[in-house]
Amino acid sequence: KFALLRAYSIGKTKGADDYEKALQGVMAKYPKDPAKAKAQELLDHLKKMKEAPVDTSAKKDTVKQSPYAYKDSAEHYCIIILPAKKMNAEDFKIRVSNFNAEYFRNSDLNVSNVLLDMERQVIVVKSFPLAGKAKDYYDLVNQDAKVFKDISPEEYNVFPISADNYIVFYKEKNSSGYEKFFIENYKNKKEE
Repeated sequence: KFALLRAYSIGKTKGADDYEKALQGVMAKYPKDPAKAKAQELLDHLKKMKEAPVDTSAKKDTVKQSPYAYKDSAEHYCIIILPAKKMNAEDFKIRVSNFNAEYFRNSDLNVSNVLLDMERQVIVVKSFPLAGKAKDYYDLVNQDAKVFKDISPEEYNVFPISADNYIVFYKEKNSSGYEKFFIENYKNKKEE
């Protein structure tokens, strides 16, 4: 038992290789003692841990995965990201409301705005019962010259987004990260 305790302390203070040698020493010196079984158990566990780098690389891949989840049947919004200083949010909301009155009269859409950061504001059009309805809105509003007059295409982004994903987006404030998710899950969906 003292040899096993000594192996434990070596494991705590020195590296895995020294720990493994100490456990093998316990097994060699005390082949009939119950400490041998415990040392063997610890060695087996140590071997599994040494094989773990394969698992950690798999975990790194999951970390790189998008924080967003696509769900077609979820409530959706359509968001328009604009430069905060270039556009007056109230004027732009009027443009969007006029667009909604002309093309989505029966949809009961609400338009609001929120500051995303010091550089960007978000106009939120809600809500749509399905991803497809928000995507239809996106397709139509993106082509409307009245809504985006005086704004160059490089200065704004329009995205359909689920209510759950909007919460994540607002916390992360990463429009390029969401754009990648949007292209994979909305833009390319129709083309498949």
